Amino acid sequence: MFVNMDNCQEKMEQQDNASTRAPEEVDLELMHRNFFDSAEERRTEYYALYRQLISELRSSHLEGFANVLMKHQKHVVKNQHELICEMKEQLMRSLQNSLDRFWEEYDVSNRIAELEMLKEQYKQFQGNSWNILKMNPIQRTLPLRMRFKEVRIRHLEKQLDYQNELLKNFMELNDKERSRIQCIEKMRKSMSMSLVRYSKDVEQKKTLAKNMANNLLDNMEKDFAS
Repeated sequence: MFVNMDNCQEKMEQQDNASTRAPEEVDLELMHRNFFDSAEERRTEYYALYRQLISELRSSHLEGFANVLMKHQKHVVKNQHELICEMKEQLMRSLQNSLDRFWEEYDVSNRIAELEMLKEQYKQFQGNSWNILKMNPIQRTLPLRMRFKEVRIRHLEKQLDYQNELLKNFMELNDKERSRIQCIEKMRKSMSMSLVRYSKDVEQKKTLAKNMANNLLDNMEKDFAS
């Protein structure tokens, strides 16, 4: 007897995932599934209503058409019972296909389930009156005031964006000026160091020249004395 290890591992992973899911998530999924199944039952109810509507068709309903065909085209409609049965089948098939296309295209079952879940979520508001004529002035003007606040918020957001843009430009300019000042500081330090070195050289040369002049004078005095 061989055991598929891949299937066993997959089942173990599914069990681990199910065990780690929050109870609230499981409850919401179960609620959605129940409402989804209820919506599918409504589609079945539509099928039953269509059948009930179509079942009321009788061969006698074709007599008017038969008289018109006989009068203008001299055509006799035979087997009216079979014809009305075929019409019922085609009409039922057409209505059912139209309903199925509408149901699947707009995902009606999921939409109904979501609406029912929202009704459960906000059922504490059930029974409240939303008639504007029964509201006080503060409640009536609430949408207008909220609209004004939204406009005000958008205006402040635009001003804030503009100020942020100005701040960004000033920061860039500040960085450029700071870099320029740093370059000037470096140049100043470099020139100061050069000036110190030059001053030292000048002092050394002045001392050397003074010593040379003194030696020359001493030599000249010695020569005159001799």
